[in-house]
Amino acid sequence: MLYLSTILLLLVLPHALHGQLECQPRHDADQLSGRAQCPFDYYVDTDENRWPVDITMANCRCARHSCSHVGPHVCTELYYNLPVLRTISNPPTEDFIKVPVGCVCAMPRSGKASVGAPLRQLGRGVAQNSTG
Repeated sequence: MLYLSTILLLLVLPHALHGQLECQPRHDADQLSGRAQCPFDYYVDTDENRWPVDITMANCRCARHSCSHVGPHVCTELYYNLPVLRTISNPPTEDFIKVPVGCVCAMPRSGKASVGAPLRQLGRGVAQNSTG
C-alpha cells in the first residue's frame, strides 16, 4: 500500500507544483508581466469583423489565486473598455469591448460595490478589474 501511495504522490506532485510555480513571479524574467506579483501573458485576439482586427490582450496566469499573506487579496485581471468598429454591418457600428490589459493583486469586490457602473457612466477608456 505504501508503494502505491508513493507512486501516486510522484505522479500528482509535479503537476501541483507546476501550477504553484507558474503563479510565482520570476525575478529573472525579461518582461514586467513575468516579474509581477500576479504574472500574466499576452496574446493577440483576431476578429475579421472588427476594426482593429488584431488586439493584444493579457491572460492572468493565476486568476483568483491568493497573492498576499496580509489579507484576502487575489490575482485579478484588469480591463480597459476599448472602442471598436463592428464591420459586419454597413455602415460599421461603434461598440466597446472589455480588453484585459494586465493582472493585479486586489481585494475581492465587496457586496456593496456597484458592478460595472464606472463603465456605463464614463464610457470610453475606463479600466476596471475582473470582479466586476
